[in-house]
Amino acid sequence: MQNINWQPFEGKGGKFHNYKISIMSSKNRSGGFGFLSGFFHQENLEGFSHVLLFYYPQEKLIGFKFTNDEKLPGAFKMTKGTGSASVFPHSFWSAYRIKPEDWASQYTPKSMNDQRYGKIYYIELSEKDSTKQ
Repeated sequence: MQNINWQPFEGKGGKFHNYKISIMSSKNRSGGFGFLSGFFHQENLEGFSHVLLFYYPQEKLIGFKFTNDEKLPGAFKMTKGTGSASVFPHSFWSAYRIKPEDWASQYTPKSMNDQRYGKIYYIELSEKDSTKQ
């Protein structure tokens, strides 16, 4: 048998199927974006420290560009947990007069290549999953 380059599985207990971005809202803290475990792992967010946010009001799209450049204007530092990350961009919500509690849910992100910014992930607020509050 030829030499096989085995890859050990080290993600015991990880939820790799949950490819979602959530908008969080609770009594104690609201207005956060949660980058859930499936999205976090598949898009290698462990390698990024910050996120740039975008908004396209005509279609109610929120965009995300992950970066390590903390000096980019508008870059928010992500807080990382075990296999997930979050950011609480209060100024983003107020700048666009969006009430995060109205949109609290989980969303399946899509991606596009933008000529100016490169790969941007985005969620469509119109695709709110009413079963995930």
